[in-house]
Amino acid sequence: MGGINRVIRFLGGSHYHQQPHKQPGARPMQVGIEKIEVFTGGQGSIEIDGEWIALQPGDLLWHVAGDMTISRSVPEDPYRCLTVSFEVYPDLPRPVPRLTRWNDLDELATFTREIVRGVADNRFDRDVLGNYVYGRLRYQATRAVHRAQYGTLPKQLAVALERIDRDYREPLVVEDLADAVGWSVTHLHAVFKHELDTSPHQALIQRRLRAARELLAASDFAVATVAEMVGFPNPAHFSRSFRQTVGMSPGQYRKHYADPVAQ
Repeated sequence: MGGINRVIRFLGGSHYHQQPHKQPGARPMQVGIEKIEVFTGGQGSIEIDGEWIALQPGDLLWHVAGDMTISRSVPEDPYRCLTVSFEVYPDLPRPVPRLTRWNDLDELATFTREIVRGVADNRFDRDVLGNYVYGRLRYQATRAVHRAQYGTLPKQLAVALERIDRDYREPLVVEDLADAVGWSVTHLHAVFKHELDTSPHQALIQRRLRAARELLAASDFAVATVAEMVGFPNPAHFSRSFRQTVGMSPGQYRKHYADPVAQ
């Protein structure tokens, strides 16, 4: 659903604290309303597809028409959650899975305080605040989906990808990855091809190029320095790989990022 503007207006939000020794009055969401709850503490649970799920701090629930909100609270330790609601265009599919996570709890706490202050400040433009809240929460949910993809892969392949993600700046070679997971180079290539339709070397190159795009957009380091920082010992190889993947040179990418309208 990328590119579709779902939100009509921001209805509001709060850091909700369930009352002790009482159960929440859960109700189904109406058509044209989306509510997002991010569990921040206490103990509670929700029913999804007939299964009761105990919630943990950071769990992010994205409710659309027909869904029930958080339905149970432990009386002696009532739950707390950031809750925000939006009027949206009806009949659009759910933009992210119903249950994902915001892993960084310190970041979540900061965001929660920020939103509570923004909602309370009637001088602040509600559309701006709503777009920020919706976008940030959807971003976190999407990040969680990407992280969860590792969990569906063979364990050794996930380990190899984590090694690439962590050590891409180092002079890694395919033999290093094969040794790390206890596979032969041939078998590692075969699993990468079957599961990801790529090779271990290309996965490493793409990780380095992603880091390079971030540096080019956010710093004024020379292109050769960027190449070295992300693990390319040869600047010419870096430039060729960058152009083949991105469709422009590193210098052109930096200029485009600096002022995309002018390009």
